Amino acid sequence: MADKWRQAPLSELAHPDSPITYGVVKPGKEDANGVLFIRGGDIVGGRVLVEQLRTITSEVSQQYRRTQLYGGEIIVSLVGNPGQVAIVPDELKGANIARQVGLVRLRHDVDARYVKYFLSSPKGQEDLGAHSLGSVQQVINLRDLKTVVVPIPPLQEQRAIAHILGTLDDKIELNRKQNETLEA
Repeated sequence: MADKWRQAPLSELAHPDSPITYGVVKPGKEDANGVLFIRGGDIVGGRVLVEQLRTITSEVSQQYRRTQLYGGEIIVSLVGNPGQVAIVPDELKGANIARQVGLVRLRHDVDARYVKYFLSSPKGQEDLGAHSLGSVQQVINLRDLKTVVVPIPPLQEQRAIAHILGTLDDKIELNRKQNETLEA
């Protein structure tokens, strides 16, 4: 069945008004009352480590309006933790991203959780080249991110696959928390 699914580069799955891009090049100094700012190292284990985010000034964020977040987008660490993928939680609406993060706003007929799971899979990681460039610090090139080919089943199947994988992730997280509690 999977061999009959359409294949498309990630760039074709992006919303037509929002090509795949990266964020703020020069964030400047931190602003305690500023805009939350996601760097490459802030994406770990399929989520954004909200508790460790720094901030940038509103003025700097406004210069990069194209990467201000709405919630629900896919972000990919290009540097820091290359290949780490997360979906922006709604609580980060208005935040912005760093140069080390790729932003993918998907079309409405593509399930973001499905694409996130594909990019996080061994095949997706291999296609991203998550560990192939750079001698000291590994890097994913934005051009390579755009060309990753994603198998695209019908939307209902995407949602079903994402639901099953999400349920497993939830169970794993619950077990992890229970282990922490038991160890304490």
